[in-house]
Amino acid sequence: MDKIMAPGSMYIWGGLLTVCLLLAAVVVWGLWSGPAYSSETHSFFSDSFLQRAGQFQNIKTGLGLLRQVLTWGILLAVGYFAYHNLLIVSRLSLLNVILLLLVFFLLLRLVFFPVDYFSGFVLEHRYGLTSQPFFSWMADYLKSIAVSVVLSGIVFTVFYYLTVYFTRHWWWIAGILFAVFMVVSAYIYPLVISPMFYRFEPLQEEELKKEIKSMADRAGINVEEVLVADASRRTHRANAYFAGMGGSRRIVLYDNLVENFSKEEILTVVAHEMGHWKYSHMVKGVVLGAVAVVPVLFVLYRLIGAMGLAGDLRLLPWALLFFSLVSFLAMPVQNCISREWERQADREALHLTGKPGAMVELKTNLAEANLAQVEPHPVIRAVYYSHPPIIERIQMARSKEGQ
Repeated sequence: MDKIMAPGSMYIWGGLLTVCLLLAAVVVWGLWSGPAYSSETHSFFSDSFLQRAGQFQNIKTGLGLLRQVLTWGILLAVGYFAYHNLLIVSRLSLLNVILLLLVFFLLLRLVFFPVDYFSGFVLEHRYGLTSQPFFSWMADYLKSIAVSVVLSGIVFTVFYYLTVYFTRHWWWIAGILFAVFMVVSAYIYPLVISPMFYRFEPLQEEELKKEIKSMADRAGINVEEVLVADASRRTHRANAYFAGMGGSRRIVLYDNLVENFSKEEILTVVAHEMGHWKYSHMVKGVVLGAVAVVPVLFVLYRLIGAMGLAGDLRLLPWALLFFSLVSFLAMPVQNCISREWERQADREALHLTGKPGAMVELKTNLAEANLAQVEPHPVIRAVYYSHPPIIERIQMARSKEGQ
């Protein structure tokens, strides 16, 4: 067993960790500096709301960053220990690989339970965003662990055996399988995973359904389903999203949104989701992800090859660390693209509804319902925000008034 890591590998790992830690430090600086609210922001939101929302989002973001850095530290420690102290672990039986992976991922989730509990339960109750009882929250948390561990176990079992049996070519085969996995996930998530956490019913309001159908016809979109999720059992937040591809695509509205927002606001939300369909954002996301993952996997292929870990189960913590670091570095780029797609969807929503005032009301009410940071520090916006900040979206809608 070679216990000395090749210098080239050390430089790559050191470089990745250094850049990620520097980016994390910049994020901490952004959180510490806080936003400088514009006069327009103060005209829409009270000082008490801005202070409360800012505190909540800063704590939430800080906890997420802490979890990220802890993940790097744990994976680096486990990988270093395995690399220098364990014998080569290769060509294990399928059952042994599955059991080892499941135990490993379960232990990781157990380590992060205190952070997840404080962020997902304590903080949400403290700021009045949920009234979900502990045992109900715990049941959801255990279900999320089960889904995460099973999917992670399957993915990394396939990944391990690719490195065993396709030593020279596993990286591009894995890239193809990843693209297939993304497409399959887009189909099955709304049909299999979401119903584990929510109950869905068709939208009942006939007048609202007629207006949605009419708007879809104007947009040239065939709406398969508009569903209402019973989110109020878990959260006081209001939200909507689109999911799926092909025949399984659907618009999902939180019942909080349907019950507490005006018809014009709901139609604006639906029109926004139609904008995503019109511009094929789901398909584009799958394509971009598939294209981007191939060079990433090639770098990992060269890296674990230089470390002598191809076909060796000791590569698991190193592969996880690599994906975590690269994902963190890629997040600003991904979110920059996502924010532009959200702007496209907002513009389409204004085109379909012709009611910029309704969009202003919607964004204002959503911010208050979700305790959103409406004008974040530029660094926080660049790194974490997949949507344009609320005040930017309000400004865009107001610029269309009178046109």
